[in-house]
Amino acid sequence: MKVVYCAVDSSINSGKGISASIQKQMQFSYSAMRYFIKPKEASEKYGELRKQLEVKFVQNVWDLLEDPMTSFFATQFGFAPAMERMKINLEVRIPVKAGEIFHQVDEQQKTMYRNRSLSSAAFLEEKKALQALCDDEEKQKEKDAKKDRKKKEKLDVEDEEAFSAQAEHIALPATGEADESYLIRCRFLNPYNSPIDPSLVIKTNTRSNFMAKDKAEMKKTPDTLTRIFGKNLTEVSSKIKKKPLDASGEQDFEDEPQDGPTTLIIHIHGGGWVSQSPDQHISYVSEWAKMADAPVISIDYSLSPEAKFPISPNECFAIYKWLLYPENTTRLGLSSEPLRIVVCGDSAGGNLTCAMVLKAIEEGIRLPVGLLLHYPAGILSASGSLARMIFSNDPILNYQTMKVVLDCYLGETQKEAKENKLISPAFAPEELLKLFPPTVICVGDVDPLIDDSTYMYDKLQSLGVPTILRIYRALPHGFLNLPTQLPKAVGAIRAAGVYMKWLFREEDSETPPEF
Repeated sequence: MKVVYCAVDSSINSGKGISASIQKQMQFSYSAMRYFIKPKEASEKYGELRKQLEVKFVQNVWDLLEDPMTSFFATQFGFAPAMERMKINLEVRIPVKAGEIFHQVDEQQKTMYRNRSLSSAAFLEEKKALQALCDDEEKQKEKDAKKDRKKKEKLDVEDEEAFSAQAEHIALPATGEADESYLIRCRFLNPYNSPIDPSLVIKTNTRSNFMAKDKAEMKKTPDTLTRIFGKNLTEVSSKIKKKPLDASGEQDFEDEPQDGPTTLIIHIHGGGWVSQSPDQHISYVSEWAKMADAPVISIDYSLSPEAKFPISPNECFAIYKWLLYPENTTRLGLSSEPLRIVVCGDSAGGNLTCAMVLKAIEEGIRLPVGLLLHYPAGILSASGSLARMIFSNDPILNYQTMKVVLDCYLGETQKEAKENKLISPAFAPEELLKLFPPTVICVGDVDPLIDDSTYMYDKLQSLGVPTILRIYRALPHGFLNLPTQLPKAVGAIRAAGVYMKWLFREEDSETPPEF
């Protein structure tokens, strides 16, 4: 971990160039090798960094510690292995009423939320206009002038560079709505090619899209082989016969449900409430979608410290309620019948999953048919567990890191952690916990949150909730994002897909899978 911290510090303090995200990954890899062969220097640097941890550094640690190759290809090109079965890979925005997001939120947080939303909308509109100009060479000068004007303007945010990277993930104000509403970004994957309401779609991520861009670029600028031989050797022969494609550019299958899929996976990502998005988790989530043969929607909830508790659980719950109405699910190409929903979440996402279910129980609305939790943060009180003390120097979730993220997410409400069920779901009243749907909890035996997992398992099991606890040897916190670094994580991801299929079962008598 000393190497990781030192490498992250080098990557975020390096000069600008290339693409910011790619450069960070390159610098991270180079620095990691350098510090690996200089353990003494790494120890000294690591000690200094741990003394002055702040949220921006923690965000960079978690963003760069993920599996870079899997994440890059899955996010940028949709090339993750399970993407082979994904007929639809979209970014959508779901409309949510402001009253649901701002439930029990103070006025200061409401104002900050509204300001960031408006700033993000303005920024993305300007970015879209600049991008359109990029394709028109005659308007290059106008584009440059527009960029210069933009540099002189100041966004109403503390860190303009950080805001630029986050703008696409921030909820946007919904226009044309009678009441104040916001559009929350989600990633939507579907193994079936069901028709989708285009008004929900903000971006399509398919191979055909990128191929089309490449083909357009080839026409503008001949590739190296063409320049050398005077013949376009990269052009696909028109004589090659292909199967007919559907509107998305993918080959059509014949086994698609006539009324749309009747099952749905709702995914809530981890990242300590302060970092990451559905994009970093899409590779393993698509594997589950493939194995369970079910669409998945991953919620890009608002992050702390800009959006503190209870905004993120409110957003997740609002999306869940939106998906319970047939008139909404049909817009995503799903069945008009009530959906069988499994909700899954890891770490902070596991916490938000449980909070969402508790809110659903209290409101008396239909519950998911099952929960799949990976190393959930069930107890957020300051009192440490035995596992948290033993693994206080954990590579990913050490004591200082926990303190930083909890301060960012909870702020003054941290003193309510023991009493507030939405903060610490493991401490929720028994009359609510006993109504939980069947739950599968997975965790590694070296995870600081293993006590949270075992406590929740014992609690649910004692209340008669069908519950499975799976403990993996030698897998750390966050293993779902590390399949190439940790070969055992690949097996754990596939096992979770098997559990997912079991949770979707229609017969309660079906026995749980054994490994």
